[in-house]
Amino acid sequence: TGAAPQKQPIDITLGEPVPAPHAAQPPRRSVSVAREEMDEYVSLSDAPAVAENLDDMRRTRLLRAVACGLSAVLLFYLGIAGRTGAVPPMLSPQENPLVFLLVNAVLLAAAALISLSAIITGVLGLWGEPSTDSFCAVAVLAALAQNMAWLFAPAQFDAAASTLYAPVAALLLCANAVGKWMQMNVVCRNFDLISASDEQAAAFVLPREQMVRRLCSGLAEEEPVVLVSRRTALVKDFLAQSFSVRLNDAMAQKLSWVMAAGAVACAIVAGGKGQGVFGAMGALAAAACLAAPLACTLVYAVPARLMQSYAARHKAVIPGPSAVNTLQYVNTVLLSAEDLFPVGSVQLHGIKTFEKERIDLAILYAASVLESNCETLRDIFMAILQNDKKLLLPVEGVKQEAGYGFTAWVDHNRIILGNRAMMARHDIELPSMDYENRYTKNGARAAIYLAVAGKLYGMFLVSYLPNRKAASILEQLTGSGTSVLIRSSDFNVTSELVAATYGVPRNMVKVLTQTECDLLESEGVLIHSGSCASFLGGLRAALCAAQGEHMARLVQAAAIILSAILGVVLAFAAGLGALSLGAVLGYQLAWCVLTLALPVLKKP
Repeated sequence: TGAAPQKQPIDITLGEPVPAPHAAQPPRRSVSVAREEMDEYVSLSDAPAVAENLDDMRRTRLLRAVACGLSAVLLFYLGIAGRTGAVPPMLSPQENPLVFLLVNAVLLAAAALISLSAIITGVLGLWGEPSTDSFCAVAVLAALAQNMAWLFAPAQFDAAASTLYAPVAALLLCANAVGKWMQMNVVCRNFDLISASDEQAAAFVLPREQMVRRLCSGLAEEEPVVLVSRRTALVKDFLAQSFSVRLNDAMAQKLSWVMAAGAVACAIVAGGKGQGVFGAMGALAAAACLAAPLACTLVYAVPARLMQSYAARHKAVIPGPSAVNTLQYVNTVLLSAEDLFPVGSVQLHGIKTFEKERIDLAILYAASVLESNCETLRDIFMAILQNDKKLLLPVEGVKQEAGYGFTAWVDHNRIILGNRAMMARHDIELPSMDYENRYTKNGARAAIYLAVAGKLYGMFLVSYLPNRKAASILEQLTGSGTSVLIRSSDFNVTSELVAATYGVPRNMVKVLTQTECDLLESEGVLIHSGSCASFLGGLRAALCAAQGEHMARLVQAAAIILSAILGVVLAFAAGLGALSLGAVLGYQLAWCVLTLALPVLKKP
């Protein structure tokens, strides 16, 4: 606590099963958040304490926003009404300038004291760890300097000729606190979602480039970035991810230099034009308050809130800035065959047995193997048995040969179940292709062969139909240039089958082999319920948030640079010291609305 924050890469580590009550607990790691420290979420039992800490942080930011807002309202009242003489005589700048200046200084100092952590972080951010707090810190210090300078010569203060910019500085502090409060709301709501369930899935980006290229060979992606997911009981390092450093804060540091340099240049111009110390200090404060963006934290908070709202509807959570930064580069996702061919998509058209073998036994053999091992084919066989698992035969030693089929011992019989290639791999004698084509309608249907004790026993004829929701998902993914990897336990599902069934380009889909599936192992950046809709809904929320935030940051950067130039131009032309509060407020609000409109337009 008290040390300068340090940037480091943060990932969610997927948790192991929750330890027994008396088992040794992992060491608790603390997370530093704006000079506040709290314990990391490492166990389901920690959830109430972590939630309480997060609520305290949220309330603190809300109280800070309210206090700074009240200070800004009072200061604007004094600044606008004081110029027209519509304030009580005791506070009138014409009759009691010292009291007027003291009240302004005290109100602004109170707002700055309440926001002291932001001021300190902002000042340090000018040359240390970058922070968007630097914008309001520079403006507040400039406004305070202007106000304190006038306290040394209150008799010379003329409210009609000189403007105090303390109201604008207080408003900047209020907006800064509002943005941080909104971001804490997002963190709290995300934590409520992930702590409400002990069964969830986490998506992660595969890190090893060589492995990724191997998985994506045959796809159109030149530089694939693959997003996959797996089940987990507990998401670790959630808080570290939620408060991770934004990679684009480095730009905020450079822009704060531009803003500060512009304000100093205006002060030098005003002093050089003979306006004296007070004119120079007024130009310094005016230029800083004009260029400091009102949406310095809202530019992150608004996209994050829109992202959280959309993701929550899909039961997904994107923990923090580093996760968004990672997800925005994803161009390939991993789905399961069950996502593309859910219940009802696979139809059984007929059963053919050889050597007068029993059809009922053929069904029992196939259903017993597939019930626990193949999501897409399981239901068509279990439906014949009216979903009565008591009818299934005992199964042992099931082994999958991805893309081919299964081997197992069923009721003490050696069973081989799969496609034609599977039978050939195990030297099972098969009928001719002409014979098969008569039943499969020349490939319109898929043949599933069953061999028992080394002899061909039966053949099942199935077909695969497109699912409306899956078709919509594939259309959205391929339409946005995102390729699809498919993990399948169904040996009939191939890249060609998926492309033909859903009418998508063959080079946009690929069904993985067993060897490729075994390579999938890493850490995560997105938490979801495990369903395809939740997985892709979270990804879409992150992509839209990244796009909206990027556009908003560009507009904000343009606003800061143009405002710095405008300040210098006005300093040369007419001076900045007497620029009205109404004009500065209108200017700030206009840029703020424009900046925040872009994330709203890009919301998912």
